[in-house]
Amino acid sequence: MSLADLECARLILATFPRAMRTLAQGMRSVVPGQCTMPQYRILGYLYFHGSDSMGRLAERQGVTLPTMTKMVAGLVERGLVERQVDEADRRVVRLHLTGAGQSVFETMNEQVQERLAAIVAQMSADDREALIVGLRAFHRVIAAEETEDNALEPSGAR
Repeated sequence: MSLADLECARLILATFPRAMRTLAQGMRSVVPGQCTMPQYRILGYLYFHGSDSMGRLAERQGVTLPTMTKMVAGLVERGLVERQVDEADRRVVRLHLTGAGQSVFETMNEQVQERLAAIVAQMSADDREALIVGLRAFHRVIAAEETEDNALEPSGAR
């Protein structure tokens, strides 16, 4: 591993949490009371991946099952997410977005993108282009890692 690799890792670890805090603050001011950042991520996961089990969602979000259950409870109460018992295995609870959940996510996602665009607009054109190139490459590698991780999971994990 090179010094440049370690510097990239340090910058990612320093930047991503700050970016998420900035987005969370922006979301609270633009759409007060709508969703917390963790709830937004849950809605986004279900929006892009479809129905999934509570356990798998907890794993993907990096939280415990009891924590996920509490976060989801608020979304269920507000009619944004529905729980369904898996027909193949009654012990498994599957989650999916309601129409209202889809609409809320789309609205919030648009607002988050606008907030990010406003931040990126403060950069020079050269820095923006470099960021695009770097993020595309990073996204490509992360997506490949996710694909490999998914391939290693037992077929019944979902």
